[in-house]
Amino acid sequence: MRKIKIILVIKDDLNRRPPILSVCEHLSSIPEVELGIVAVTMNQATRDRFEHSGVEVFLTGVPRKLPVPGKLEKLRIWRHFRRMALSYIKRSNPDYLWLGSADAAMALGESELSNYRYVLQVQELYDLPQHERYRKALSHLMPGAVKVVVPEEGRAHIFRAWFNLRETPEILPNKPSYHPRQSKMAVKSEEIQTILDSLPDNAKLILYQGIMGRERNLEPLLEAVESLGAPWYFAVQCHNEYARELEPYKSRYRNFIHIPYLPAPDHLSVTSHAYIGAVTYEHHSLNTEFCAPNKIWEYSGFGLPMIGSDVLGLKYTIERSGCGVCLNFSSISSGEIKDILLKIDADYDKLRNNAEKFFNSCNNFETVKKICAELGAE
Repeated sequence: MRKIKIILVIKDDLNRRPPILSVCEHLSSIPEVELGIVAVTMNQATRDRFEHSGVEVFLTGVPRKLPVPGKLEKLRIWRHFRRMALSYIKRSNPDYLWLGSADAAMALGESELSNYRYVLQVQELYDLPQHERYRKALSHLMPGAVKVVVPEEGRAHIFRAWFNLRETPEILPNKPSYHPRQSKMAVKSEEIQTILDSLPDNAKLILYQGIMGRERNLEPLLEAVESLGAPWYFAVQCHNEYARELEPYKSRYRNFIHIPYLPAPDHLSVTSHAYIGAVTYEHHSLNTEFCAPNKIWEYSGFGLPMIGSDVLGLKYTIERSGCGVCLNFSSISSGEIKDILLKIDADYDKLRNNAEKFFNSCNNFETVKKICAELGAE
């Protein structure tokens, strides 16, 4: 494989996109790849780590806020990112761009991207009516990519059919490149460590981590945990912007805990204190039906059994691998969920062993290396 220069572009805080952060880690570990990263921002520790390994980091930042209407402000932010990112890309003259999201690709624009060879990584399916703008853009951007990368097999085939692609996209599950795989880790937050230390030594903590929203219904699980009582607890670790959504849970459930946000990969130190991992999706879109959550890999790295919804993306991963149970939360009672949690508790060692096998079944570094070898051979 010849030496190639790749610039990965993400229109976001890199630390809020763990799967793309992992791709950056993999690319930076391939000797034949000279890597540059364009992001809106990232935390200092992440930047220092990349720059210490020889990666060039370019942060576009966010323009100063102005008192303008929402849509105009959003357009101004997109234009700022586009201008800053393209200025760096043109100076750097890469062999390939690796576009870490549909937003990054759309911000740069089809016209500019026609001047480059690029890999397009798309994490979401964009199948709802409000996503029509994304699907229209992707119908032009995907066929122009030298490689398309998605996190799950169902999405790969759906995209190939939707956009008449010559090849099925590469599949790169949302498994973190770094995982400590050590239980009960110290947490880099006194506030969070105090919360965890307040739990009894025999606590059985069910943890949900990630974004909140209408497709993440936690009520059935919370009711079951409440009926079990101590030492069972239910915690949500999510970004602080969702704190208001959690207030009703705090008032209704005595065994509910909100754990403040920690940027990736430090959030894994919180995950290490869990007993069971929770992952829920509603059946309201293809995107949720063919879900590809990074949390199932974060949980399984610690050997955590999982309890999740019966969407296909979870039935084909955690249930098929024997490391968890998938339920129809729309029809099951909290009493039935309670019994299932007690069954998970009784079968814990078997489920834990299967979770670890599931984690070890995926090697994303080899997939990224293979993609780069194919790029280098062109």
